[in-house]
Amino acid sequence: IITFSYFWIYGGEVIRRLLMTS
Repeated sequence: IITFSYFWIYGGEVIRRLLMTS
């Protein structure tokens, strides 16, 4: 479960970066 949470946080950061770039 911890791994999933970590991955979710990391993915969220990537999405935010993409939104900023957009």
